[in-house]
Amino acid sequence: MTRICIVTVAAGDRSGLSSPVASVDQQTTPPHQHILVLNRVPARELEKVSMKPYRELVIDQDKSLYDAMNLGLAIASGDLILFLNGGDTLYRPSTLATVARKWDGRSIVSGRSLQVFGKDLYLRPAIGRLSDLYWSAPHQSFFCPLASELPKYRDTGKIGADSLWMSQVREIFPQQAISDIVCRFELGGISNSPSVRTLRSRLHNDGVKVATKEFAKMLLHRVLGQRRAYQILYSHRYAHCRLRSDRAYRFPAETF
Repeated sequence: MTRICIVTVAAGDRSGLSSPVASVDQQTTPPHQHILVLNRVPARELEKVSMKPYRELVIDQDKSLYDAMNLGLAIASGDLILFLNGGDTLYRPSTLATVARKWDGRSIVSGRSLQVFGKDLYLRPAIGRLSDLYWSAPHQSFFCPLASELPKYRDTGKIGADSLWMSQVREIFPQQAISDIVCRFELGGISNSPSVRTLRSRLHNDGVKVATKEFAKMLLHRVLGQRRAYQILYSHRYAHCRLRSDRAYRFPAETF
């Protein structure tokens, strides 16, 4: 039986801790391990967390996000590891069972994600673009084999240090893409909200070419607003639709 470890890092008053915890507890096949690395999470949030046989709490007051992820990585056990942070959720109660059933026993498993902004939903990647997962999967849908040669996250100050870590992991393991939606998360984080801060970081860490693209995105966001900017930026790679009355939109299986 495939043993899946999930690491959740949550921090501050608006940690979003309850979302990943609830989605993990709803799984028809529980994880082998669910590690919560918590930084200054208020007591009212902790009260919502049910202690399960698979759950471990680690209080980490002083570390950065990526140091906290490395802490989870260091104590993780099992066959596959997934980082599902505050606000992120597994898409369906059957998600872990599906990944375990489809895993070939040696590869990275990447699935589709549903990214949400207000009532706009983006299926990543779009229909017919499943191969995009081999180079552009979000960390929430990236199930990585647990092995001694796994690199640590490097907190270089770069935006998207998780992308750098996944690139390093891809050099070690073969990859397997599955058409199932495995996670759901909100857009609006620092990596997809261009600003003066992100522009400076891109210029310092990634060079003029990347910074120029960031500047163009920042202008688009400021002129058109986030919602319209996302529609334009993601239209060619993601499938866009509007949220229906039920919170979890069901894409017809035959469209994949």
